Amino acid sequence: MTNTRKYKGKWFLVDFDVDNKPTRGSEAFDGVLKFDSFDGAVLTLRCRDIVSAKLTERVDVFLGETDKGQVTLYSCLNVGHGIGRGSTYRYTGDFVFEGGFLYDPSASLFSTLYSELHNLSEWVDKSTIKISRDEDNNVTIKIDKPDSLKIRIDDPTLLKLRFFSEGPEHTY
Repeated sequence: MTNTRKYKGKWFLVDFDVDNKPTRGSEAFDGVLKFDSFDGAVLTLRCRDIVSAKLTERVDVFLGETDKGQVTLYSCLNVGHGIGRGSTYRYTGDFVFEGGFLYDPSASLFSTLYSELHNLSEWVDKSTIKISRDEDNNVTIKIDKPDSLKIRIDDPTLLKLRFFSEGPEHTY
């Protein structure tokens, strides 16, 4: 099963004001960001001009005003360019941040990283699955999920992992 997301809207580069503070750039590019767990994040931009000088091979940050709110795409690499009625640029991004603009995501500090892993225990540890049969020949399958893990990455950062199993306990 893949986790797929799609964001349509206007995309901007980061500019700097007179005080050298980062701001959203004035030039907007129409585009669609697609994310799935196999291909990662791919942003396709459509430009009116044949070539936009600001769209270089590497772009640190794209800021998106999308149908799902503000999105930041960080650490981007140009992986394709097409010319037709205008130009099309394709970028892959290493990180997608939903819910706001991060002008410099590398400066962001997170004290806790949180992730949920679904159905991992069924693949990693078969002993967590217990199958029993009663006198009426009914089969019961129970899955014991592992305890949550806490892993200290460095002094301020803690990684927390929680495990889930799909569906309730079933008896057949």
